[in-house]
Amino acid sequence: EELAELMKPIKNSKYFGGICFDTQHAFGSGYDLRDEASVKKMFKHFDKIIGLEYFAMSHVNDSKVELGSHRDRHEHIGDGHIGKTGFQAFLAELARRKMEIPLILETEHDKVEADIKLLKALRAKAKK
Repeated sequence: EELAELMKPIKNSKYFGGICFDTQHAFGSGYDLRDEASVKKMFKHFDKIIGLEYFAMSHVNDSKVELGSHRDRHEHIGDGHIGKTGFQAFLAELARRKMEIPLILETEHDKVEADIKLLKALRAKAKK
């Protein structure tokens, strides 16, 4: 809701490229992403409040902290409170809506290659 307010004066500008949705920030703010029904609900809410046409890219990070904690603590994909099921649902919803957007990891370097491999596997499974 705060992003929708911030967007109002700039969203019609030719320089506005859209919103970068961060999975961990959304989860920490209280948007549940742990299962298919919750992810669909979040996408519907985003579309109503902001508009999916402005969903331009996503930072994909699991969460070290609980839903609604209002804390920013990134975790490796599948190792946090969102979990593999949540990320598969998120990627499946992007595929279902034909949203080909950039996905950017912000996790620690020690397991980035494993995170990328897992995301690719989940994305491939989601597109089936």
